[in-house]
Amino acid sequence: DLVNTLQAEDLEGIFRDFGEEHKARRMASAIVEARSRQPITRTGRLAAIVERGSGGRRGRIHPATRVFQALRIAVNRELDGVERGVEAGLRLLAGGGRMAVISFHSLEDRLVKRCFSCHAGRWESLQQGGRRWSGEKPVVRLITRHVVTPSIEEQEANPRSRSAKLRVVERID
Repeated sequence: DLVNTLQAEDLEGIFRDFGEEHKARRMASAIVEARSRQPITRTGRLAAIVERGSGGRRGRIHPATRVFQALRIAVNRELDGVERGVEAGLRLLAGGGRMAVISFHSLEDRLVKRCFSCHAGRWESLQQGGRRWSGEKPVVRLITRHVVTPSIEEQEANPRSRSAKLRVVERID
């Protein structure tokens, strides 16, 4: 339904935001142009349209992979639950409790990182003296300052782990 009804600009936004697709405009235009002749009802046809719109296949990943990912994320509203889940988890966490989040996609990881950073906050010095907390409650301390990714050995033993990213915080209260 999305590929047959959305405007080119809306498709482009979905492909760029959820698929991190650099050729989003070209792909969206190709879809709109193709559907004007005949509705897109098969995934194989959509993949072929995207492949032509992207300028052809280069490398081992099919050009339509990110487009299908973006459409899945948009349809299922997958990123909506990530932020709500992390926020709810932080509220439930007891003082001294730790929360670990493993994400498997850069969009998810970016949301987790942003959420943790907002709660980690910082103390700001006031001009008139003293200091003020700048950040959201509850307050957490970043246990992992940088994302933790699997080692080469772990990836060889467990190939599915290759895209995993771990972030951990501890509640301070």
